[in-house]
Amino acid sequence: MTHRVQRSAPCRLLIPIIILLIAGQTGYASEPEVVTIEGIKVRGDQEMPTVMYLVPWQEPVVDGLDATDERLMMEPGHEGLDRYEFQRRVRYHQVFREQAERTSQGQSRD
Repeated sequence: MTHRVQRSAPCRLLIPIIILLIAGQTGYASEPEVVTIEGIKVRGDQEMPTVMYLVPWQEPVVDGLDATDERLMMEPGHEGLDRYEFQRRVRYHQVFREQAERTSQGQSRD
């Protein structure tokens, strides 16, 4: 029996080596595939989606209805406006409106 084991031992090693050599020559001898990918053009941010994530960072504060009524009753009412101060504000408004009209007319001419 020992004589048979010695003869079959080299055969056991030789058979897997032969199988690996045959498989290596037949299966992987072909040339590798060439993959061509088409290019794209991106202009500015046209390809980017417009996304806005809203993440609350603080719990909203909700006032009760009773607190609102009490606060309104405690606040002082509207105060009167001084005549000189009112006229000054009207003049400022007219000056700013005239400046805005001039700048808008100047921009429309260009």
